[in-house]
Order: sequence, then structure tokens, then C-alpha cells
Amino acid sequence: MGRPNADAVELTRKHCRKGRFELIGGNSMLGNVLRVPMGPIGLWCEHAATPHIKVRGR
Repeated sequence: MGRPNADAVELTRKHCRKGRFELIGGNSMLGNVLRVPMGPIGLWCEHAATPHIKVRGR
């Protein structure tokens, strides 16, 4: 389940060392047990443009 997230993080780190990853809302209990990131992941980079994302309910 969280393996695609972990693979995406690894591939992006190989591409950009300045990228900063953060689980939005934290990891799930199952993700903590399996030691893989489960849930939405935010990616920030000092070289990237500011994203224009609307968060539902805010």
C-alpha cells in the first residue's frame, strides 16, 4: 500500500537533493508498523515555483 509512496520519495531524492518531503497529516498506524509512508505526501523544493493548491474545507 505505501510502497509506491516510498518508491516515489526514493526516485525524487535521486533527482533532487534539495527536495523536502513531509507526510500531510502524519503517517497512519499501519504505515508506522510497516515503516512505509501512507497517505498524502507534500514535496517542497527551494527551486520550485509556489504551488497553487486549494485545500478542501479550509
